[in-house]
Amino acid sequence: MKTLSQDASIQALQTRKVQFLCCHTTTEEQARAMIKQYGPASQPEQIVKDLLAHTVLDILVVAAIVAAIALLQSEGHYSYFTI
Repeated sequence: MKTLSQDASIQALQTRKVQFLCCHTTTEEQARAMIKQYGPASQPEQIVKDLLAHTVLDILVVAAIVAAIALLQSEGHYSYFTI
């Protein structure tokens, strides 16, 4: 059994005060890519709405991750990686 410090799940990291960000612009790009690949009848806006409705709790959705990173850099410490 893993201890809390060994658990790398999003939920465990959130209990350790890790804040996750989701880029709205990227979510829109993913919706358009899904339509192109799978051809759903939905509009991109509806797919984005559905994706965001099913995002893990307490994920902060930002308009553009590039802008968010710039703000975080100006504030001090942060780590950035994609998953």
